[in-house]
Amino acid sequence: MIGNVTYPTPTKDPEDLVPCSDMAGEILAVDDVVTKWKVGDRVCANLLLDHVHGNLSADVRQTALGGAIQGVLTQYRAFPAHIGYVILRYIVD
Repeated sequence: MIGNVTYPTPTKDPEDLVPCSDMAGEILAVDDVVTKWKVGDRVCANLLLDHVHGNLSADVRQTALGGAIQGVLTQYRAFPAHIGYVILRYIVD
């Protein structure tokens, strides 16, 4: 869909796009001002970086991983501190 430019949300140029939106990973580093996360936390990301709750606005739709912004099909990825959810310890890989 992205390659054919039929994806339903705005996308980057398909040739420059890092695809995929679903991810699970481990935090390897945090900035000094980050208090929500610590190194070693297991996390998953929101599809839309700026959609925490509520209705979707046009601005929030512009934060789709693997669409309007770079996705997660990469070994390392930086995220803003407000995104994501902890993966509970009893859920195993």
